[in-house]
Amino acid sequence: MAELDITSPLLSSPSSYQPQTVLTVHDDQDSEPSNLQSSLPTTILHQNHNHGRTHNENGHHSSPNPYEFLRSGGFSVPASTTVDPFRNETPFISGIYEVIKIVLCLPIALARLVLFGASLVVGYMATKVALAGWRDKQNPMPKWRCRLMWVTRVCARFILFSFGYHWIRRKGKPAPREIAPVVVSNHVSYIEPIFYFYELFPTIVASESHDSIPFVGTIIRAMQVIYVNRFSPTSRKNAVNEIKVEYLPLIMPSDHQKQNAVRFAERTGRAMASALNVVQTSHSYGDLMLLMKAAQLQQEKPWIYMVEMARIESLYHISSLEAVDFLDKFLSMNPDPSSYLDQLMF
Repeated sequence: MAELDITSPLLSSPSSYQPQTVLTVHDDQDSEPSNLQSSLPTTILHQNHNHGRTHNENGHHSSPNPYEFLRSGGFSVPASTTVDPFRNETPFISGIYEVIKIVLCLPIALARLVLFGASLVVGYMATKVALAGWRDKQNPMPKWRCRLMWVTRVCARFILFSFGYHWIRRKGKPAPREIAPVVVSNHVSYIEPIFYFYELFPTIVASESHDSIPFVGTIIRAMQVIYVNRFSPTSRKNAVNEIKVEYLPLIMPSDHQKQNAVRFAERTGRAMASALNVVQTSHSYGDLMLLMKAAQLQQEKPWIYMVEMARIESLYHISSLEAVDFLDKFLSMNPDPSSYLDQLMF
């Protein structure tokens, strides 16, 4: 082997005369070895014949699954699927061991339930005191009322503790409100609003239906929430097991993005997806409407009908309600479980 200096590449490029090897992986275990050999180049056929002859001379049993003696089912390559953040991959509870764990953890669940109820009641009473006699709700809450809300914020942290979020790891720190008055965050469950209520006490954008929730509606009103009706276009115009929090660098809009808020939102979304190391999709609330419609009509795989409505709406100018109507017409044709229609059914 020739000596290598510091300027030599670690991996040398392959020579042009070396033959390339083509391997074909068959999922069918009953496929014949001759089928595999016929798909390889001639230069590899000679090597395979020699290998096969040595293999037979040694008396080993040839099997497509070399780990069959371990009762292994062999190798399987999962089919490629599109990214679907709404698909639930949580495994089902099965087996006696899982049932025993649930029974043994019932006292812990009871203690957490008591802590949750006590925190909710104390936070509700503190919020009622802070809101008592407050009439000027168009302006920010006075400081002394905000100090009373600290009791509710601490109760929110106890609620997170009762949910199992014992320690919250933070990365970075939030910028002052004078520099970054708007916080944009991913929202996948009810946990994020509780954390931000405890951490930042912001004014959030929420659905009108949240105001009627017992206990929670009163606490939300103390945050001076901007209510939005998802089905009303005029309402949109009025709205300008561990937690890991990362405060990203500030994203300042360029001159072009100041004129186009959609471009600035896309840039912010790309920055968040890059920090989370996830794929950015165009799923929106319209996809959830399609999912609920398919589940209501008892479809076997309702998640198939989620089409990334944000992109569909921008490309074809189809609203979410129109997409639900189209789905209703499509399902009236009785497609198969894979959501396919043949020519006669169409």
